[in-house]
Amino acid sequence: MLDDVILLFSLIFCRFFGHEPPLMKLFLKQLGYEKYQAIFDSEKIGMLELPFMSEERLRVVGIPLGPRVRILQEAARLCKNSPQRTKTAMTSENRAIRQ
Repeated sequence: MLDDVILLFSLIFCRFFGHEPPLMKLFLKQLGYEKYQAIFDSEKIGMLELPFMSEERLRVVGIPLGPRVRILQEAARLCKNSPQRTKTAMTSENRAIRQ
């Protein structure tokens, strides 16, 4: 489900930015953490990989505690507020009410 949302956003950004949309760059810039972009680039971590990152994994690649906590929280918030997740949650709630 999360992969579908990220894929959709990737396809939309591909129209504007080509095959390598700068999703991670935009995400980090929004948080004020663009100085860590080089780490994400060198480790090949993009928005598709971010949901699979843990605090420990971000620590290992060199992201300090404060930024890694905020990056993970903001990524989780984006996933929580995605239209696909909202639609799925509403469908599940409707099923529960009917039963």
